[in-house]
Amino acid sequence: QGNANLAIKAYEKAYEINPNEGQIYSRLSKLLMEKGNIHEAISLLKEVVQKFPDDLWLYSRLGQAYRRAGEFEKSEQAYRKALAIDGTMWHALYGLGRLAMVQRQFSEAEEFMQEGIDIHRMQEGTFPSWMGLNLALVQHCLGKVEDRDKYGKRRYEIHKEQLKRTTKNPKIHANM
Repeated sequence: QGNANLAIKAYEKAYEINPNEGQIYSRLSKLLMEKGNIHEAISLLKEVVQKFPDDLWLYSRLGQAYRRAGEFEKSEQAYRKALAIDGTMWHALYGLGRLAMVQRQFSEAEEFMQEGIDIHRMQEGTFPSWMGLNLALVQHCLGKVEDRDKYGKRRYEIHKEQLKRTTKNPKIHANM
């Protein structure tokens, strides 16, 4: 709690120094959501997308905030706005997958998540294990055991590799 409050103060200071940087708001909104301040994050993002109408990360974060607030139609609109700016925005594609997942539209969820993972892999050379984990969960719901096991195994391999590199990170140990 204390560290989150310090981080918020740091983002506010960063804004004072450079108010024309959209990523400050994206990261601040993510932090607000993690603290459970979803509606505060939505208010912030709605205001900021007016200032930075071409910042696809802000729209993707707004989609994420709306999804967490249960406002699914607004969530989809925000994700699609990010994709209208850049069709290779993996975060928005994955977000549409999460949105479909919570609405129990598992076939759509699988398609969006897979596309987001493929783009992330193409851009970064790999993909975060949490993306594979959620895709594996969707595939489990669809009865695709073979596909599910592939992503579940990949998640374990990623964590195992991280463990070798950073043995003092308790978060990695907790996820093993």
